[in-house]
Formats: sequence, structure tokens, C-alpha cells
Amino acid sequence: MKRSIRQIPSRRLFLKGVGACALAGLSSNETFAQGILRAAGKMRRLNVLRSDNGQRLHTVYWIEGEYIAPAIEEINYFCRDAETNTVHAIDPRVIDIAAAVHNLLDTNEPFTLKRGFVLDRFRVRDGHFSEAQPSDLHHARGKALDISLRSRSVKQISLAAIRCNAGGVGSYPTRQYVHIDCGHIRNWSG
Repeated sequence: MKRSIRQIPSRRLFLKGVGACALAGLSSNETFAQGILRAAGKMRRLNVLRSDNGQRLHTVYWIEGEYIAPAIEEINYFCRDAETNTVHAIDPRVIDIAAAVHNLLDTNEPFTLKRGFVLDRFRVRDGHFSEAQPSDLHHARGKALDISLRSRSVKQISLAAIRCNAGGVGSYPTRQYVHIDCGHIRNWSG
């Protein structure tokens, strides 16, 4: 059974956000990283679809410098471990990076979430138990998302994420997703 998750802001919050968006714009003296994260908007939203169960979340989670607690809770639930249904807090910085990447790509299509939070555990690879990969550790801490878009290539998504200059970006063209995290600034191809 598909469950649809949707957070609808109140009319007052919506109108406040619309006004904030109308006033948005970058000043020439802002640093590049501040400008990119500000590109996420004065009213930030997350529009995402889960690849494993078809659930969709389209929510406004931040307005004028404040996170909206019920929306963040919905995002935490939405990004839960797919195998165990374990819910963990997702770092708002990685949500902000995803929102900024989405805006840079100028699309209304929802991101497809390939992986959000992953319970820290040993993984079976090629029939043998092995330690988690470094990018898995960010997932186990709620600091990473693996995302894709049908309308944009892995290269386009990863270039937009790198442009944010706000964390790690892993490009996985054969698996058709991009890893983003709010750890140290770095990028790689897997």
C-alpha cells in the first residue's frame, strides 16, 4: 500500500513565504557558499519521491530563517531506513543542500530518494560481511541523501551539488544517483 505524506503550510505561512520569495535576491558582496545556500530560497521546500515504496513528500520546511518542526519530523520519517523502518533525525544542512541543488537544476520534478538514513550495521557484499563504506557512515548519522532525477543526468546533478560548495558529492553514473552529504567538502566518482 502506498502512503502519501504531505505537509501543507498554513495560509499565513504560505503568504509569508510568497512575500519572502518576492524579495529574494543575491547581493554582490555575499560569499559564493552563502549565495548558493541562500539559493535554496527564503521559503525552502523539499519535493521527493521514494524509489522503494513510491511515497511522495512535498513540503515547505523552512521559512524566513526558521525550520518548521512538523515538516522536519515528516522528512525524518520519509528518509527512514528502508530495511528496518528505523527513523533518525536528518541533518537540516543536507536538506538545505538538496533544496539548493533542486533550485539550481530549475525543475519541478521531485527528486527520487534512493537512500536516506541507513541503520549502522555490517553489510553483506559479494556474499561476505564487510564494514560500511565511508559514505555509509554519513547515512548512518542522518547526514547524507542519495538522489536522482529522470530529467537530469547524474553529471548535471553532481555539478549542481559541487557548485553548492557545502559538503561531499559522490557521482554514481552506473547506479544512476548522486550522493550528497553535509560533511567535509570533497567529491568523487564511484
